[in-house]
Amino acid sequence: MSMFVLLVQSAMFMYVHLVRSVNNNSKNKRFGEIQTFYFYFKGGIKVMNYEKVLIGISGSIGAVEIHSYLTEIQNRFNCSINIIMTESAKRIVNPDSLKYFIDGYIFENMFDANSDFKIPHVHLPNWADVLIILPATANIIGKIANGIADDLLSTTAMAAACPVVIVPNTNEHMYNRQAVQRNIQALKEDSYIFIEPEGEGVQLSTKKKIKGAMPSPKELVSQLEGMILHA
Repeated sequence: MSMFVLLVQSAMFMYVHLVRSVNNNSKNKRFGEIQTFYFYFKGGIKVMNYEKVLIGISGSIGAVEIHSYLTEIQNRFNCSINIIMTESAKRIVNPDSLKYFIDGYIFENMFDANSDFKIPHVHLPNWADVLIILPATANIIGKIANGIADDLLSTTAMAAACPVVIVPNTNEHMYNRQAVQRNIQALKEDSYIFIEPEGEGVQLSTKKKIKGAMPSPKELVSQLEGMILHA
């Protein structure tokens, strides 16, 4: 193999390009710019954008704030959103309350099909530009890392060809357990993208200050915009 080819292949690993397109359609002016990212995945150069976003909500107490995250993502990217909820997530957030924040569907189980997504765990990730698991419990992280596909969210995350972004939200001590960290490392090695807990916050379940709180909605969107620089 020639040196030139080696140099080109090396450059592909480091290829990072950001395209900003301004939508001049008057009805969308308030949303400003839409981001499109190019980055290297194991299968080659993939295109990542935020026009079609699939949100996976698992049963962390942080899910009570999901409405704010949906609003921030929607306002920034002017995107279409579909949602998958786990059974535990539905105990924290009423699915009906989310319908007013998205233009898509809310899927609650493996058989929750409709005319647009007849096989949800296949058709949803095929539709999506990105799957964002927000918030992600240690349980859902462990399932995906160990190949346990026993609900719609875990099955979809493993079937996804699109990028999968995981935003952990667990008890501080649980997050730092070796088992959880092993699962996170395994998923990173499999090209899953993590937005790590950062800064200080208040743990909703205990009202105590903790280090490593889930990013705020604005911080999360900022990281979504800039994470390609770290891929």
